[in-house]
Amino acid sequence: MVRYRGDALEKALTTTTTRTVADDDLLLQLKINYYPRCPQPELAVGVEAHTDVSALSFILHNGVSGLQVLHGARWVTARHEPGTIIVDVGGALEILSNGRYISVLHSGLVNREVVRISWVVFCEPPPDSVLLHPLPEFVTEGHPARFTPRTFKQPVDRKLFKKKQQHKAQAEEENGGNGDHHHHELAMDARSLVLL
Repeated sequence: MVRYRGDALEKALTTTTTRTVADDDLLLQLKINYYPRCPQPELAVGVEAHTDVSALSFILHNGVSGLQVLHGARWVTARHEPGTIIVDVGGALEILSNGRYISVLHSGLVNREVVRISWVVFCEPPPDSVLLHPLPEFVTEGHPARFTPRTFKQPVDRKLFKKKQQHKAQAEEENGGNGDHHHHELAMDARSLVLL
């Protein structure tokens, strides 16, 4: 059953209405998060709460805990077993599975005593040519499609626009409403590096 659904998900990620996506069309991203030691971790944010838009995210780590997930109404710190890779379900998989697999809200914390590093690998389809929609295997009379068809780029654009608006509002609040938010965005960008 898992293999069948896996094949269906693979087919959905690699097929469009007009052509098959070749391996060289896929975008592989590596995001490196560096969290320096912080004497007052309760006053700092490593990576703000968010969900990933990719189908799956693979998180490698240096063994220092700090990944938190929202479970029910409370934040839970994930265990970081040596030699493990943490796999996170993203928004694309939530759409393909018609909500059976949920893209979980998560964040990254800093540590008082040691540096924390995580390497996150995302594999994404071409932004405009792959149409994401619930797979037929996950749509029934009792569970109708919860998502309308959309390209991979549409949820990414919405997330980036929302984040930009949040940062702008926060910067305006911090700067007395003058709208000067460049320093805030630069500080946020310095926390992670995306290699394309």
